[in-house]
Amino acid sequence: MCGICGIVSNDISIGSRNNIVHSMSVDMQHRGPDYQNNWSDSCVTFGHVRLSVIDLSSNGHQPMKSFNDRYILSFNGEIYNYKKIQQQLINLGVFFKGGSDSEVLINAWAYWGEEVVNKLNGIFAFSVWDRKVKKLYLVRDRFGVKPLFYHYNNGRL
Repeated sequence: MCGICGIVSNDISIGSRNNIVHSMSVDMQHRGPDYQNNWSDSCVTFGHVRLSVIDLSSNGHQPMKSFNDRYILSFNGEIYNYKKIQQQLINLGVFFKGGSDSEVLINAWAYWGEEVVNKLNGIFAFSVWDRKVKKLYLVRDRFGVKPLFYHYNNGRL
């Protein structure tokens, strides 16, 4: 099981956000001992600790960018029908570097937007950052098998 964390704030510097998110990732390292990384933009920092299950290569590392570099994903879970969705995307001309359900998910989001949630069969919690419009999406599976916790206070998430 992976671990995801992050901060969205306009009043915390990138360096401070990276330090805070790194500390959060270290606290979750037991959830994802295979890889840990952060990603930052103007007002958001994602942290991810990875337990490699489907694609053991570095192609499955997160936070992960979409094929068009617009969206950033941090994902915990499993998409059971990812091969079917991947084939639909290949038929639409999307190229894949690896074989992870994470890569399928972020590229499906880039192609269909938030409507992709209706296509997903699985257990998941994930965050997607839209770099173009500076919008964060937080999504979890319908039954909350993979929980998603957040705290919002004084303009900070």
